[in-house]
Amino acid sequence: MSRALFVWLLLALPCLAQDSHLLRYALDELVGQSTRYRSELDQSLLLAIEGERKELHCLSQSTYRCDFSQDTRRRFELRLKLESLRLETGRKGQPATVFDSSDPEGSDAGLSAAMRPLLQGSSALRMNEDGSRARLTGRETGVEKRLLGLLQDAWPIFPELPLSAGDSWKRTQLSTLQRGVELQIDWEYQLEGFEAGEHGPVAVIHAQASLSCETELLALDNGSGQLSFRFDVTRGVLLQAEGEVAVSSFGPGSETEVHETFSVELLEMLATPEG
Repeated sequence: MSRALFVWLLLALPCLAQDSHLLRYALDELVGQSTRYRSELDQSLLLAIEGERKELHCLSQSTYRCDFSQDTRRRFELRLKLESLRLETGRKGQPATVFDSSDPEGSDAGLSAAMRPLLQGSSALRMNEDGSRARLTGRETGVEKRLLGLLQDAWPIFPELPLSAGDSWKRTQLSTLQRGVELQIDWEYQLEGFEAGEHGPVAVIHAQASLSCETELLALDNGSGQLSFRFDVTRGVLLQAEGEVAVSSFGPGSETEVHETFSVELLEMLATPEG
């Protein structure tokens, strides 16, 4: 080997090593801090029951705060607190029913009564450094569970080894729906590469999801999703997520088609408020 080639390799190896990173949520550093996110969920629902078809639409826009803490057993907890919520819902082609937490007087009274508790309480989930979640706590309504589910879907789970551009990994998620129906979600992630960010490298990740469920009450004819993520490697926080999900299902005397798009974006990091 020539001396020039040897010197080049010595200089190049550190640069090549930087292309591989262990992706972890920096929960130790995040304890005592909060992250604020903005999210939007746009959902269309086609429901056919006994031959009658209904086409519904729901748009929700929210900001929420995630407070990180740790209990005496060194288990990390992520507590979610909604700070603002705007919801538009109704049948397509008709005026929407609106709830806006910033405009109580202009909001629908019935929807306000249902949505107001979401802004008064909070919910929590156990979390590990790889992004896996143990359980949710709190008594959530159907709408809140979907908003919490949106948050969970937006946080990818990472493998235990350092990743380089082109690496892929899989995971399976089980979710219990109403009446004990179990939904299986098979995820396949791929690391597209790293971008230069304000605080260091940012991992760009693409994911595909396939959904399956088959019981006497419900069967999925088709369920799939496409998602993308941007993750701050140095600070160990999710910066952005966006995706699209389409699901078709059928049960006794009914058929349902759901299409939704969603986005989640980090607004800021700050110290957790006292109390």
